Amino acid sequence: MKLLLFIIMQAATSVTGMGLLTIALHGRPFTAGNALQAATGWHGLLGIAFLFVSFILLGAIVSLAKLSTYIPISTAISFAFTVLWTVVVDRESVSVSTIIGMALILAGISAIAMGR
Repeated sequence: MKLLLFIIMQAATSVTGMGLLTIALHGRPFTAGNALQAATGWHGLLGIAFLFVSFILLGAIVSLAKLSTYIPISTAISFAFTVLWTVVVDRESVSVSTIIGMALILAGISAIAMGR
């Protein structure tokens, strides 16, 4: 249970950090100047802070679990948080096929986790 909580928190902080950095950089040509400007704006700084917390949580996770356990669960949860981010923050619509695919991924990860 502790591992799952850490994975959920790590996935949430990672997706939030990447989402904030995407907001900071989206639509700009990637140059050193634009990257520095984006990283020092509030979206960029907050994104970097979330990614730092994600990194700390990752350290706790790898001390508790094997890579073969952590990665599949993390991938599924990160995918779910990414879809949630795009719906809530980016106001994108989610297709039925995406919902079905996400349900199948989560079901598959659950089946693997129960088999261990």
